[in-house]
This record gives sequence, structure tokens and C-alpha cells, in this order.
Amino acid sequence: MRFVIEIIINPNTMTVIKLNDQVLKLRGTICSDDVVQTQKIIISALSQARNLILNLDKIKEVDLEGVYMLYLLKEEAFKRNKRINIIGIKKPNVSEVFELAGMQINKIPA
Repeated sequence: MRFVIEIIINPNTMTVIKLNDQVLKLRGTICSDDVVQTQKIIISALSQARNLILNLDKIKEVDLEGVYMLYLLKEEAFKRNKRINIIGIKKPNVSEVFELAGMQINKIPA
């Protein structure tokens, strides 16, 4: 089954989420002002897949609330016998927030 979804989450930051097969590409920001909408989209995508890959290579900025939301979604997926893998954390300002939050990240290129 192939999914293609494009949604503008926040017109101010132009966060675009695109689901293609089981890869969800996020573009823009994952910050406190759009974290709830982003969470809903990820949950919806996860409901259609057992394993979901979140590609963050186009993320410009993330804050601690965004990282914490991703952490909670990973934990919830695990409880439901599903898995979320996060890839593409390339930008130093993004990876620093993940490290500051204590979230282990895989250095897997997107």
C-alpha cells in the first residue's frame, strides 16, 4: 500500500509533512507552537503502519517540547508493538536539542 499525504501544519513556519510508503518526511520546524498538530499527523501515519520512519533531514528547528513529543510517541508505539525510527538529524542546531534532551539518536543518513 502506498500513501502520499502533504499537509501544511503551520503556515507561519511552513511545516510540511509528507508520508510516502512508511516514511514520513517532516519539513520546517517541530516547536511548541505546532507540536500538537505534528503529533496528530504522526499518530495518524503510525496507525497505518507497524514501523514508521520519521525523516527529519529537512527540519530547520526543533525545541525541547518537540523532542519530548517524539520521545513520547516512540514510547507509545513500543507499547503497541510498533516502532518509530528517526533518521536524518543532520543540522547541528537540531541534533544539539536531541542531545540536550538526552534522547539517543542514530546517526543514520536520510
